[in-house]
Amino acid sequence: MRPAALPSKFVLAVWLSAAAPAFAQEAPPAPAADAPAAVAAPAPDRNAEIARIRRERGLQVCRDSADGAIAYRGSVLDHERGNVQIEIAEATDKASGAAVAGFREIRVWDEPKNWRICS
Repeated sequence: MRPAALPSKFVLAVWLSAAAPAFAQEAPPAPAADAPAAVAAPAPDRNAEIARIRRERGLQVCRDSADGAIAYRGSVLDHERGNVQIEIAEATDKASGAAVAGFREIRVWDEPKNWRICS
């Protein structure tokens, strides 16, 4: 005679209750030394700067290129739907300090968090 089969829900509940303490006792993995740090919330001063970029037309703003080789300088023209329109007037090679040859003024729409107020 075969023993009666246990209901599958009962087996699952027993397995989960037995496994839970093992998972709870495991320590979280240590972050790798070369892992990027957690992204922190912007500082209050940065939030104020972003708000000013959004609302102040004519404000001189700066930004570096993605590779950090070129510095862009422009002015805020308008804002709409959370973005700002910026007229980029100059591009400077950061290594030499010289103007980028062939650069022409351009208007772009971008997120204000990508820009900073020029010093």
